[in-house]
Amino acid sequence: MPATVFQTLGALSRLLLVALLSVSIVGCTSMRAIEPPVTSVPTQVKPGDDVIVRTLSGKTYELTVRSVDDTAFIGKAADGKSWKIPYAQIESMSLRKVDAVKTSGLTIAVLAVVFVGLMWLAGKALGDALEDGPKN
Repeated sequence: MPATVFQTLGALSRLLLVALLSVSIVGCTSMRAIEPPVTSVPTQVKPGDDVIVRTLSGKTYELTVRSVDDTAFIGKAADGKSWKIPYAQIESMSLRKVDAVKTSGLTIAVLAVVFVGLMWLAGKALGDALEDGPKN
């Protein structure tokens, strides 16, 4: 086969890798509003969860929960700063969840499309090479 077939397949392999990394990094996430805990520990929130919290003072925090106790939780923001948010100060709260089924389905769909594209290009390149015949 001509070198162009291998070059084409190599370029498409890199494209496949980029597509898969993009899907795996982004994933399918959804935000789910939860009842703000007034004085008790929220049962839906655990360390490691990503939350968006709006306090009674109007501030909004996007945090990864680090710990949960009886009166507050401690979360870490993207800038590395930790915040202790008392439950009594929470106006609204949303929990970000990754949907494994949607993410897996999207990954499989991207793989299928890329695979079909690779096979089509390989077939086209092989057909072109066979039409041209051997070159001496």
